[in-house]
Amino acid sequence: MVEWLFSGIGATLLSDWLKERRSRKQNLPCPQDMRPLVLEDSSYALAVGEKISFIRTDILNLSLRQLSEILEIKKVSDLEKYESGVEEFPLPLLKKFEACFSVRPAYLDGVSESIFSSFHLCEFEVERYLSQGYNPVVLCCPDERSELFCKIAFERSEGAFSKIVIGDLLCSFASSGGGQINIQILIQALLRRGASYKDVRVLKVTRRAWELMRRGTYYNQDEFHRCTDWECQEVFARWFSESEASNKRWGLRLSEK
Repeated sequence: MVEWLFSGIGATLLSDWLKERRSRKQNLPCPQDMRPLVLEDSSYALAVGEKISFIRTDILNLSLRQLSEILEIKKVSDLEKYESGVEEFPLPLLKKFEACFSVRPAYLDGVSESIFSSFHLCEFEVERYLSQGYNPVVLCCPDERSELFCKIAFERSEGAFSKIVIGDLLCSFASSGGGQINIQILIQALLRRGASYKDVRVLKVTRRAWELMRRGTYYNQDEFHRCTDWECQEVFARWFSESEASNKRWGLRLSEK
């Protein structure tokens, strides 16, 4: 046996056997926890940067410089780095962007598909926006005209762009119930301020804009395609006048008491 092992044939067979054994070990599947770490381009900094870049260019139509001025970023090149994911957006700057444009934090975090947050249509919120210099606007659905659906919104000019916030409740000019009550919230707030129905623009939006509002991704994309909704405006003016007369009657009754 020893002679065979140290003969030329034995050495050759032993060498082949060792090579085959090494080859089998090298081809064994790598365990799950042993897989090499592969860095992907889906980092948080890159994902957030891409979303903010999309909002800036495709929705807000702002240049790098304009957004830098709004967010008070000293160098435009810094914003470029943030949007490209080279550097992560500082958290205070991220919160400022969200607050300025009503952007949902959940959207930037990849949790929600809705980009913009809405305000709750109630007396307190309506008063708050009016006191901050926002102008009320009623955005009406171009379809389902038997229902005359609409949304209450507020706009305010901010130099390079117009800020807009959309109410969360669906309103209707063909309703005598909840849809009308939602519009009355705005009417009563305006009456308390001594405003007129003429201070409110009642506009018909495009089909695309209404769908974007439904999905929470609308931000004045169709601003130049909106037109006065005469049918809805007529109802709004009538409800406004009726509410004004009703308030005066109640005021007289209270003063008489």
